[in-house]
Amino acid sequence: MAQKQYLNLVFQGGGVRGMAYAGVLDKMPPDCEPYATAGTSAGAIVAALMAIGERGPGLKKLLSDRELYDFLDLQEAQRFSRMSNAFAEFRPLLTQSKNGLKIAKFGLWRWRGRHAQALKDAAVVWAARGLYRPHKLRAWLDKVFGKTTFDQIKLADLRIMASDVSQQDYVVYTKRTHPGELIAAAVHASVNIPLFFTPYLDGNRHLVDGGLLSNYPSFLFAQGGYPTIGFRLADINPLGPIGDTLGYLKALLLTMAEAHDKQRPVPKRFKSYVIETPPDLPATKFDLTPGDGERLFEAGQRVGEKVQWIHYSSSAPHVPYYDPSPDDALELSMSEACKLRDQFYQAEQYIDGLEHVAEFELRIEQDWSTTYYRNGTLQVRGTKPLFLSRMGVVGTAELKRLIPSLVDTKMICEEVTTGRERELIHIPVENGEAKKGFIVCYVPPISEADGMRKFRTGFRIPAEFATTIALGREDVASYSVVQQAVDHGLTLTFRILVDYELPELVFSSEFGLPMKPQAAVDDKITGRIYRCYECRIPRGMVHAKSEFEVRINKKSKA
Repeated sequence: MAQKQYLNLVFQGGGVRGMAYAGVLDKMPPDCEPYATAGTSAGAIVAALMAIGERGPGLKKLLSDRELYDFLDLQEAQRFSRMSNAFAEFRPLLTQSKNGLKIAKFGLWRWRGRHAQALKDAAVVWAARGLYRPHKLRAWLDKVFGKTTFDQIKLADLRIMASDVSQQDYVVYTKRTHPGELIAAAVHASVNIPLFFTPYLDGNRHLVDGGLLSNYPSFLFAQGGYPTIGFRLADINPLGPIGDTLGYLKALLLTMAEAHDKQRPVPKRFKSYVIETPPDLPATKFDLTPGDGERLFEAGQRVGEKVQWIHYSSSAPHVPYYDPSPDDALELSMSEACKLRDQFYQAEQYIDGLEHVAEFELRIEQDWSTTYYRNGTLQVRGTKPLFLSRMGVVGTAELKRLIPSLVDTKMICEEVTTGRERELIHIPVENGEAKKGFIVCYVPPISEADGMRKFRTGFRIPAEFATTIALGREDVASYSVVQQAVDHGLTLTFRILVDYELPELVFSSEFGLPMKPQAAVDDKITGRIYRCYECRIPRGMVHAKSEFEVRINKKSKA
C-alpha cells in the first residue's frame, strides 16, 4: 500500500463557478489526502464540503444541486428588474451643459410617475443594505452542513475567510479560533456578496464576502507544515475604460477583491493553478443549466490532469514557523546564534589539536558569476570534540545587491565522509550588507576516535565580477580560517577556475606564493572548459585568524 501524501488546498472565490473545483479534485490521486482546506466565497463552500468528508461523485452532486443556484426570491428579482428599468430610463434625462449636468424637469416628473414603485423598491433596498436576502442560500447551507461545527470536521483544519466591515478587518474562521462555530454560518458570511446580499449580522458585526479583502487567501497556510496547492478561476482581467456608474461599481468591487492578494508575497511550498472557465459562464450567471455545470466540471478536470499532486504534497510535515513580528524573531535568533559562535571561539573552548587540510576553489563563470567551493578534511586530537565552525560570504557593500536576503544565499553544506553522508545544519548568524554568516554544526561532533572526516561547503554569487573585473577594475578572492584548537594546523590548496570564454586574467597573491597555471579543467556536467590556476600552501599554524587573499584583474593588452 502506497504511503499517504498530505497537502493543503486553497480555493479562490468565483461565484457560481465552484463546480470547476469538483473537476480538479476529481483528478486528485487516491494517495493524496487533504490535510487542511481554505477558501473564500464559492471557494469556502468547496473547502467546507471537503472538510466534512465529501469527495468525488458526492462533491460533484452537491455542487450540482439546483437549490445552490436557485436562491433568488422571485419578488426580489422583480424588484431589481423594476429598479434596473427605472435607472435605464433616467440616464437619457441627463444632459451636459457648460455648468455641469442638467435634468429636464418635465421629463423627471413623468419619470417619477412611471417608476413610483421602483422608487419605493430603492428605499427598501437602501434600508436593507442589499438587493437580495440570502435566506434560500442559508437554507441550503443548513441542509448540507447541518449543525456541524469546526471542531467536528474530518480534516486537521478548515479556514474560511470573511470580511468584517464594522471593524474594517477580515475574519478567519478556524478550528482553533472558532471551535464551536457552525460551518454553515461561517460559509454564509464568506459568500455574502456586499450590496448584492443583505449583510450577515453576527452581534454588532456586519460580515460580507471574504473576497472583499482576499479573494485568493494563499497566505492562510503560509506557516503550514504541509505543501499547499491553490486554485484560481481564470484570472480576472481589467474591465477597460469605465463609462458609467455601474461600470465604476464593478471596477470598485474587482479592485477590492484582487488588489490585496497582489500585494501579498507567495508563500513557500505553494503552487497555484488557474482554471480557464468558459467565458460565457461568468461568476454571476445564477441560472446555470446542467450543461453549464458539466462544462465547468470538465474545465476543472483538464487542469486536474496537469496538477503535480505528488510533487506538491508530503508524507510528513515540514517544521512550521510563525511569529507576528518576524523581524524581531529573526534578530533574536541570530543574536543568540552569535553568542553561541562567540562562546565556542573563545580560547577556553579550544580543542587540543585540529588538523585541517583544505581545498578552496573559485569558479568564475561565463557571465562573471562566481561559485565558491570549500572541500576539507578535519581530524581532531585530544579529549574534546569539535562541535561547530563558522562560514561566511564576504564581499563589499555591493553584496547586498547581489544577495539581497539571507535566504538568497544558496549554501552547499554537507558531510561527504564515506558512510556518514548527510546535509549539515547551518544556522545564520550575520546578515550585513557585506557579509552573510553561518555557523555549521557537526552532528555528531568530531572526536579523535573518528579519524578524518570530510566536508564540502559552497555558495554562488550571481554576476559578482560583472561590475568590477569585467570592466577592468580589480577585485579579490579570499579564504580565511579562525583558530579553534590549541594546536591548529592548516594545509591549503587555493584554486581559481576561469571559463575559457572569458579574457585572460592575472592574479597577485597577498601570501607570497604565485598562482601557477595548471592543465585545463573539462567539466563534464556543465560542458564548460576552464583555465586553471593553483597555489599549494604548505602546513602552517593558525593563530587567531589566518587570511589568504588573491587580487584578480584582466590581463593588460601588450
